Amino acid sequence: MKLKLADSGVGIGPRTVIEWSPEAIRVFEPGAKGATEARLDDVATLVGSRPVVVALSRRCAFVRTTRLPDAPKADVAKILQLQLDNLFPVASSNLAVDFVMTSDRNVDGRLAIVVAAPTEIIEEVRNELRHLNIERIIPLAIGAELMAANLHLESAAIIEDCEEGLSIDVIESGHLRASRVVPKPANATEIQSEIAKAFAMAKVQSAQVVAAGDLLFDGLTQSVADSSLSAISLNPPDLHLEPPQVSAKRLEQQVSSRRTLAFGAWILAVLVVSCVWLIWAREVRDTEVIEAEWNARIKNLKDSKALANSRKVKLAALDTTLDRAFEVKQPLSDVATVFTLYAPQGLWLTGMSLERGKDGTVRGIATTNEMLSKYLEALAEDPRFRDVKLLFANNSDIEGQPVVNFSITAHIVGNFPLIEAEKKKKGSR
Repeated sequence: MKLKLADSGVGIGPRTVIEWSPEAIRVFEPGAKGATEARLDDVATLVGSRPVVVALSRRCAFVRTTRLPDAPKADVAKILQLQLDNLFPVASSNLAVDFVMTSDRNVDGRLAIVVAAPTEIIEEVRNELRHLNIERIIPLAIGAELMAANLHLESAAIIEDCEEGLSIDVIESGHLRASRVVPKPANATEIQSEIAKAFAMAKVQSAQVVAAGDLLFDGLTQSVADSSLSAISLNPPDLHLEPPQVSAKRLEQQVSSRRTLAFGAWILAVLVVSCVWLIWAREVRDTEVIEAEWNARIKNLKDSKALANSRKVKLAALDTTLDRAFEVKQPLSDVATVFTLYAPQGLWLTGMSLERGKDGTVRGIATTNEMLSKYLEALAEDPRFRDVKLLFANNSDIEGQPVVNFSITAHIVGNFPLIEAEKKKKGSR
C-alpha cells in the first residue's frame, strides 16, 4: 500500500530534503546523486525560500504500524492517543505524533502507519531551522518504505550507509516493520549477522536484500543508486510531526478564522436580506396595482369564454345529432344481412327486430342445439356485435320432427339513438 503523497499547496513535485540528526545536517537536492553535509549557518543560504522536507535520523524518530477503526481521521486520532503508550517507548505526553491510514482493511480495522518523535527533538529542529520554509517533518526511515514501493518489492531489507552507521530497514507487505542502526560492520559476515537480527525483530523469515546508494557487499540481491532521501524527495508522504501545542494553536487559529468568516457571512446575509426585502416590498406594491388591472381584464375574458363555451356545447350537440342521422355507423339493413349470413344449414330465422339505439333481436328455429350453439358463437365472434345473449331456447316438434325455438339479443356496435339528448331532457321532467 503506497503512502499518500503530500499536498503542500505549492504543487506536487520533487522537494529539497534536509536530513537532521544531533550530530550533523545533510542537504539533498532533487536530482543529485547524494546528500551534501552542510553547516547549520550555511543551510539557509543553500536552500533559500524553497519548501523543504525535514527527515529525522533513525535514532530520533519512530515508525510503527497498527490496526485502527475505519473512521474519520479526527475520531481515529482520539483512539490512537489511548494506544500511544503501548506503541512507543516514550510517554505519549512527550511525543509529537502523526499517522496516515492505508487501504489495507480486514476485520480488525485499517492498517495505519504511525510516526512519532520526542517533543524536545521537534522543538530543537524547528529552532535550528527556523529560517527555512519547512513543509513537513517526517522520519527518515519512512524513505525505505518508499524505496521498496518504487522497486515494486513487497518484502525486502533495505541497507543504507548513514551518518549514524549502517541502517537496516525491513519491509514486509509493503510497510516498514523494523528499523535498526548499527555501527558499521567490519566485513560482510557481520553485515549478514545484523540483517538476520533485523529479520528476527520484524518476525520475517527472509526477503530480498537491497543496498541503497550503490553500497556493495557479499549477499546482496541488488544494489541501487537511490536512497531514502531521494525517495522522500520524489514522493513526500502526507505526514508531519509538530509539537502538540503548535497543533493546538494552529487548530485554534483555524477555528477563529472560521468564526470570523462565519460572522462576516452573517452580517453580509443580513444586509442582503434587508436589501432584498426593501426591493420586494416595492415590487409588491407595484404588482398589486398591475394585478388589479389584469384581474378586471381576465374577468371580462372569462365571461366571454364562458359564453363561447356555452354556444360551443350547443353546436357540438347539434353536430352529434347530424352525424348520427347522416353518418350511420352500421345501417340496419347491413345488420339484418349479417344476422342472416351467419345462419348455418338447418337453422331458419323467423323474425327480426332492429331499431335505432336499441339492441337487435332475432328469432328462429334450429333442428339441433348444436346448430344453435354454432350460430351463437359466430355472432359473438363478430366485432359488429357485443353482449350476444340467448333469451330462450325451447324444444318442440313440427310434424314429428324435433326442433328448437330460440330468441337471441345482441348489442349492435355504433347503433346510436338519433334523439338521445331529447329523451334525457324529457326523463328529467
